[in-house]
Amino acid sequence: MFRKLFLLMLISTCFLFSQQTYFSMGYKLLLAGSLPGLDIVSDNKSLIEKEFESQSSFEWGLLFQPTYNVLFAKGDSFYNYTLLSFAFDFGYYNDSFKFINYNNKRTETHLFDSINLGLYVQTTFSSFFIGAGGGVKLALSGNLNYDYIIEVLNYDRLKSRFDDLYIPYIKFLVGFKHIYGFSSSSISFYFNYDFPNIKLKASYPDIVKFKSIDLGVELSYYVNFIPILYKEEYSDKKRI
Repeated sequence: MFRKLFLLMLISTCFLFSQQTYFSMGYKLLLAGSLPGLDIVSDNKSLIEKEFESQSSFEWGLLFQPTYNVLFAKGDSFYNYTLLSFAFDFGYYNDSFKFINYNNKRTETHLFDSINLGLYVQTTFSSFFIGAGGGVKLALSGNLNYDYIIEVLNYDRLKSRFDDLYIPYIKFLVGFKHIYGFSSSSISFYFNYDFPNIKLKASYPDIVKFKSIDLGVELSYYVNFIPILYKEEYSDKKRI
């Protein structure tokens, strides 16, 4: 079994490296609507989910994405190609968790300023692409907004209020990508799920973790270090 798996990996690696490849750097703006939730464990029933009501809120991010691209097939236009991309996501993300707290009789918005680290794989067929990825967001600072009051929370204050200041996530994207040669651009719609991990210390002995479903739009621009799809014959057609 191990031998077959090793041979399959070896053949796949040789096949990938036999294709035309290039590197690119992506710059991504993420705009999303967040619908948060709470993962509550309450043995003594002192805390129940009905005491909180989720509210949608806005969040955003800015990512840098170094990418290794494998070109499997290309046609006679910028819209006819098959591309497999492997990327690393690095950047800033502003997570938002908004609730109506019926105990305190107020609306509370928890904002986390996070470093986003992740991996991403994308397949493009004739400008249409699908992608999937995952990673972790490391919360470094944040805000708590309520009753027209904004509490600014540095890392020490975050640690005094929350345990496990990181958010594991997965995401899925569908969209369209246009390659010009030395550059590319894309627009996509994405689904993101933040796993329940950050714990609210004030709820002790109950356990309250934040989670979220995000739906949004991703606008991307890429710098391609090799204009892999540019064909002289296509350029001639465009000039006619």
